[in-house]
Amino acid sequence: MKAVLEMLEGLTVDERKNLLARVAQRDPRLAREIEERIYSFEMIVRLDAAELQKLLRETPRPTLALALRSASEEIQAAVFGNLSVRAADELREEIRVSGPRKLSDVRAAQAAIAELARKYLEK
Repeated sequence: MKAVLEMLEGLTVDERKNLLARVAQRDPRLAREIEERIYSFEMIVRLDAAELQKLLRETPRPTLALALRSASEEIQAAVFGNLSVRAADELREEIRVSGPRKLSDVRAAQAAIAELARKYLEK
């Protein structure tokens, strides 16, 4: 699967869409799995600073805080680095004081952000 994802990364948006549409005709489950991996929460680090800042403005703060609970250091650094010092401190505090959450809730928040990010990567 890793090789497939790397190959798809090298395609243009239109080429990727066409190829995934052909895969979906033969195996819809596989096409869905590939799309989920291509357009995962981790992809937000591929956004440029302006796109990431737009994404952060569009994302409700509670959703962002929830999504960052299990995010990698790389993702956290990208997010916090694109916020004002005050906004980053407030978000860190919100993450710190929020109680335990279900992993499914965290994954849902990450999926919501990934869906927002997808529109920037498909331009």
